Amino acid sequence: MRICALICFSVFFFSCEKDIDLKLDPSENRLVVDANIENGRPPVVFLSKSIDYFSKINPTLLSASFVHNAIISVTDGIQFVALREDTVIDNNGNKIFYYTP
Repeated sequence: MRICALICFSVFFFSCEKDIDLKLDPSENRLVVDANIENGRPPVVFLSKSIDYFSKINPTLLSASFVHNAIISVTDGIQFVALREDTVIDNNGNKIFYYTP
């Protein structure tokens, strides 16, 4: 029993490690739509461009990823709601852009 435990401990403790360095090509920008639509509440849409997976994310990069002056509308087949761009400032002083009626 002790030998089995020793073997298991050895396998986990002395297992091999290998660093893998992934070099990905930069991806093309894609439009990202993140929306909250609920009954009885106004729709809220965040519209941005995608960011490379390994990018160092900071407030400047995030602010630059927002899409401005878009024409956005939401409909349920009966009602048509045009959205306009609005801004809110978070607790750290960063501007967050979104679209709402």
